[in-house]
Order: sequence, then structure tokens, then C-alpha cells
Amino acid sequence: MYCVKCRGEYIGSKRCPLCQLPLVPEQRPEFNPNSENIDYDELMNRIRRASGQLTIPLYTTDIGIEKKWRFPYYGFGYAWMRQMQGACEFVQVDLVLDELIRKRSTRFPFRGYGFAWAESLVGSIGGTPLKLRADRVKREHKWGFPYQGFGRAWAERFSGECGNRITVELVITSVGRHSEYGFPYKGYGFAWENRGELILRIAT
Repeated sequence: MYCVKCRGEYIGSKRCPLCQLPLVPEQRPEFNPNSENIDYDELMNRIRRASGQLTIPLYTTDIGIEKKWRFPYYGFGYAWMRQMQGACEFVQVDLVLDELIRKRSTRFPFRGYGFAWAESLVGSIGGTPLKLRADRVKREHKWGFPYQGFGRAWAERFSGECGNRITVELVITSVGRHSEYGFPYKGYGFAWENRGELILRIAT
């Protein structure tokens, strides 16, 4: 299910937590929470059969949001990915947020910018644990007359290892964005990692 306004994708919800619009269906791979785990050697064999690189599409299924403000007109909006899931070649991937970074800045006159992104993720690939850490983060500043500031941030890429023989890279391919206004003159910007590709390779 996804939101036609912010393009966020959610499981277990009927309304977008940001836009409050009804969610609508979208065709995408089904996740099977009851899928069987595979052993590590079999996971490596599937990577080899995929010419040494297995790519698994991931979708964000849960996000977090937060709004803060400071006297007199500063607004700070934060949004972040809390969970991603995907499957390919009968390999199930589940990732959840492990570490969140929040930062904020101000600019003249009275513009506040809030930034949040997933710094690290933990989860499993076919039952094998893994941990990923962000190694490239994007920030953007936008503003609206007279005092609204909209800060957004997201991780563009994560990297890590699955066991001692598989390297893992998560490249974010789609970012969700949303803006809100609060009285008086407060602007809140939100962004989160919305879709990605998890790339598995045999370590050399």
C-alpha cells in the first residue's frame, strides 16, 4: 500500500502517517514472513548462479516522524526509515533501524532545518544476520516565504558484510519527501529512504 502524495509505502496501515490520505494498492513483490531460512553455503551458491551479484529490491514498510519547534518561528521536521523488506530468488530480507542520527541548523531569518537519517541497520538475509552502516548521506535545504525552512536528509548508500564471505551494499533508489506548515511561519521538511537495491557479492 502506498500514498499517492508523498509516495511512501506502508504495511499494516490504511492511511499515510504523514499526509493522512487513504493508502492505495500498488503492484510489487509479495513478502512471505513464513519463508524458510537457507544456510550460508546455499546463499553463496545463489549469488554465484546470479553471475556473482545478487540484487534484491527492498521497500520501506515503516517510517518514523517527529516535529519540534523553537521560539520564535523555528520548525524542525524529522522523518526516517524504520523497516525495509524484500525478496528475490526465494531469499527473504528484513532490515530494521539500529541507529538514528538527528541534527538541526538555523539560518537567517528564523529558518530552522531538521535532518534525520538511518545511520545503521540490522537484520537478516535468508536467516543470516547482517549489519549495514551508512557511508553516504545527502542533505538539502529548502525555504518558503517569509520564514519557513525545510531541511531533509537521507542515507544514499549503506555497506556491510553478511558473514565473512559476502559483501553487502544497499543503494537507495527512491526517497520519500513531504512538507508541512505550522502557525506561525514554521516549516517542517521530511525525507526518508523509500526504496533500495540490496546487492550481494562474494568477497574477494
